[in-house]
Amino acid sequence: MEGYHIENVVEEIDEDGKASPVASDKDPSVILVHYESILGHTIEYIPPRVKIEISCLSMNEPTEDRLISSYIEQTFPGEDEGSTATIRTVVPTRTFLEKAFLLCEEFQKQTPRHVRMSRHLYDLERLMDTEFGKQALLDMDLYERIVKHRSIYYAVGYVDYSKLMPSEIDFVPRQELMKDWEGDYAEMCNHFIYGQALSFEKLLERIKELQDRFRKAF
Repeated sequence: MEGYHIENVVEEIDEDGKASPVASDKDPSVILVHYESILGHTIEYIPPRVKIEISCLSMNEPTEDRLISSYIEQTFPGEDEGSTATIRTVVPTRTFLEKAFLLCEEFQKQTPRHVRMSRHLYDLERLMDTEFGKQALLDMDLYERIVKHRSIYYAVGYVDYSKLMPSEIDFVPRQELMKDWEGDYAEMCNHFIYGQALSFEKLLERIKELQDRFRKAF
């Protein structure tokens, strides 16, 4: 198929834009599946590729079986044969906590990333009032197990893992980062979100409200 190829990622780019080889035993291993879009044009914010991360260190619970299908199949039933499957996936309660932790860790960097990162704020806001978001802040055992797992298997030197605990967690972008994060959110709203989306200001209000919930949890 023209335009289709599989790439094994063997280099990584640091914060200064310099490339360096990826260690052969680094976890996770990353594979990129490139494809040619049927749209005839590409959007820089959404490269025509699928990123697959393969890890032997991932926390493998709690999970559940879920039925998934393509948007085409959901819109035109029976037209996308073979697109429906049952997979084992992480429960949304854990995903909710992981996203908060990821942001808290990211903001401990000297130069945090922003490209394609505002999606985590969006996801947190969408989940915070669901049963999954509420349950996450009632399950201290799960909370502590995830923090411990990250601190052991995905430890990085710039992160103080005690700051992931409810009394100290901070996943609100700092003031000096706001312009970049607002720009990224605008890109995401243009290309990812169907229908109405909150303004960036309202999104931040909701995220600050959520952070207060974390601080008062347990």
